[in-house]
Amino acid sequence: MPNKLKIMVDIKKIANWPALPALILTLAVLVAGGLTTSYFFKYSFISRVWETYMPTVLISIGLTAVIICGAIDLSAGTIAALVNCLCIYLIRKAGLDAGTALLIGIAAGLFFGALNGVLVSIFRLNALISTFAMSWITGGLALWIYPDSSAFERVGDLARIYNKGAYLGIPAPFFLLIPALAVWHIIMGSSIGPKMYAIGGDQKKAFVTGVNIPQIIIASFMFSGFTAALAGIAMIGIFGVGMADQGMAYILPAIAACVIGGIPLTGGVGECYGPIFGAFFIAFLTPLVLAVDIDPYFQEITKNMIIFLGIILPSVIWFIVGKRSV
Repeated sequence: MPNKLKIMVDIKKIANWPALPALILTLAVLVAGGLTTSYFFKYSFISRVWETYMPTVLISIGLTAVIICGAIDLSAGTIAALVNCLCIYLIRKAGLDAGTALLIGIAAGLFFGALNGVLVSIFRLNALISTFAMSWITGGLALWIYPDSSAFERVGDLARIYNKGAYLGIPAPFFLLIPALAVWHIIMGSSIGPKMYAIGGDQKKAFVTGVNIPQIIIASFMFSGFTAALAGIAMIGIFGVGMADQGMAYILPAIAACVIGGIPLTGGVGECYGPIFGAFFIAFLTPLVLAVDIDPYFQEITKNMIIFLGIILPSVIWFIVGKRSV
């Protein structure tokens, strides 16, 4: 009897796992792709997908921390583009070595993340509006640094490292994912993690219990800036040149990945693995829709309708689980 009760508790815990819907969707897309195409399970195809969509994955991880606090960061994509352009400028124009340039790029991401946090937590600006304004500032700076993709010589050596394959059995793009996950677990293992959930759950109660709300919100935005900087480095590997206008293309898929991954925009719930699965669901969905025999005029609407269903799936599952537990 105790073993049966334990199994039931474990099943309920799995059913309540916020990342479960995104994992199911990702597996479903992979199975559908494997059944309809001959290349979907080939390593060369899978590696190309995760190389291309790694910026979205990284940005979604950073957004997770911000959304858990009950805020939003619309500037993460353009911060990534700024870091992308800044690093290439420092390497090709200023003559810095790649390591130094990348560290400066990460510092820039942390700076703009901290600035977002200060504007939201200390100056009490609305996160949606302030980070939207910041996206114009950082996007404008990226365009000023790198006005044209042919402005500087292509950084082919970094692109070759990113696309080379695997090091120590680990695909090269995942060396950018590893530090993001490491910092996430450090945050969650410290006192900052529970305070983030407390702020997102009820900011007034968190304040009454003595939580330093500005400090925690700034920390969450700095983490978003850090992962955006890693996404900017991934962009160097993907494009080999500065792509100042590419940043905004990442932010909406990253937000969608968070919602698909079980992160409600109201805050206070979730963890980073759901958005990772959500981002890979979107990543593999695009080639699947292109592979099946759908009229080209309906491919985009088909993909977006499936993403919409993925967005509402977590709510449906939580509703069903909630009804059964009553």
